Amino acid sequence: IPEYAYISQDKTWGGHYMIQGEELQVELFQTQTDNVKEKIVKDLANFLTVIHKTPKEVVQEMGISTRGDYSWSPSHVREIYEGVKSKLYPILRTEEISWIDYRFNHYFSLRSEINQALVHSDLNGDHIFFGEKQGEISGIIDFANVYYADSAIDFSRLLDYGEDFMRKVIDQYQGFKDEDLVQRAKFRRLIGAVGNMLRIIHGEQMPTTFEDQRHRLNKR
Repeated sequence: IPEYAYISQDKTWGGHYMIQGEELQVELFQTQTDNVKEKIVKDLANFLTVIHKTPKEVVQEMGISTRGDYSWSPSHVREIYEGVKSKLYPILRTEEISWIDYRFNHYFSLRSEINQALVHSDLNGDHIFFGEKQGEISGIIDFANVYYADSAIDFSRLLDYGEDFMRKVIDQYQGFKDEDLVQRAKFRRLIGAVGNMLRIIHGEQMPTTFEDQRHRLNKR
C-alpha cells in the first residue's frame, strides 16, 4: 500500500513514495514460474483479506458511506439490462446476446448473502506492481475509487489472469466467502464490459475501444 508523503489541504490529491517494480500485466504474469504464480496468489489473497476486513467504523471515519451499494441492487441491475437490450443488442451477434441474457438471468437467480466490505474496485494489472527479482508483489496502487460494496468486485478483475487463478486466490482468501462469490465476480466482469461499450457508443472518451471490450465480453 502506498506510503503518502504529501496530501493536499483539500484532500483531492496526494503523492506517495515510488513503489519499485512493474505493472503485473497478463503477459508478464504468464512468463512466471508456477512457484512465483503461487506466491502472487498468496500475496493477493492476503491483501484482499486485510482490506475487506477493515472494520465498518473505520470505513465510516474515512468518510466512505456504508449505507449499501445501490449500483448492484436488483432494481438498478434491471435498469442496466434494459439499457443493454435497447442500445447494444441491435449491434451484437446472436451468440453474444444469448450469453448476456444468460449472465443477467443467472445473476437474478442468485440468493446468497452479499458481503459488503471496503473494496479497491480497480484491481487490475495497471495497479498491481510486481518485483520480478524478488518474485512477489511489491505494491498495490490507486485507491481513488475505494468504496463499500460487494467484495466480489475485487475478484472480478482477477479474471484477466484466468478463472483458475481467481479461484486460487479465493481459496486462500480468509474473508467472508459464500457459494455465489465466483458467479457474482464473473457477472461484475460482464457488467464492466457492457458498461464500457455503452459509454463508447454514447460518445464518451474512453481509454479503450468497443472491440477491446467486446473481446473482454466474449472471454468467458
